[in-house]
Amino acid sequence: MYQRTSPWIYVLGILFVLLIIVIVMVMRASKKLAPATLEENTQTEVSDKTAQPPSVTAPSDQTTISAGFASVDTLDVRILESFPVQVTVSVQGNLADPCVTLGSVTSAYSAQSKTFTLALPIFRPADTTIMCAAVLVPYNRTVPLNVQNLSAGTYTVIAGDIKKTFTLDTDNTLNISDGK
Repeated sequence: MYQRTSPWIYVLGILFVLLIIVIVMVMRASKKLAPATLEENTQTEVSDKTAQPPSVTAPSDQTTISAGFASVDTLDVRILESFPVQVTVSVQGNLADPCVTLGSVTSAYSAQSKTFTLALPIFRPADTTIMCAAVLVPYNRTVPLNVQNLSAGTYTVIAGDIKKTFTLDTDNTLNISDGK
């Protein structure tokens, strides 16, 4: 008369409903969010003892709000074989969810401490009704450092909680004589 239903049927039903909810949330988020644009990297000179990240301004479209700074997982400093020497920094990490966008990466240099500090601002949609899937979104940015006219020595690069150093073996100045 009465046949007992297996509990696995209920578990599969719940998993199916959760999958549908996640798909709907991702589709809504992808329709409401404009794709992030890469902005130009900038660098400013700081004269105090410790380099502080430059001020962060939100995009002008008023659809996003500042949400702090991105976490940094890895930081790689590359010295390119050229003269004058060029130095680039590769920064990798994860954004909290697909709704978060990475702003323009900026760097500040402190001549007194020979330190470059990178700021990686993140922004979130101002519309709080947007639902975002709870998945990490990896990012990778390469930032050129302005090392022109720096003297030989060891320099520090800071991004998030990670510090790396690099060494310029010679003065990085290009002296062009006028032939006299």
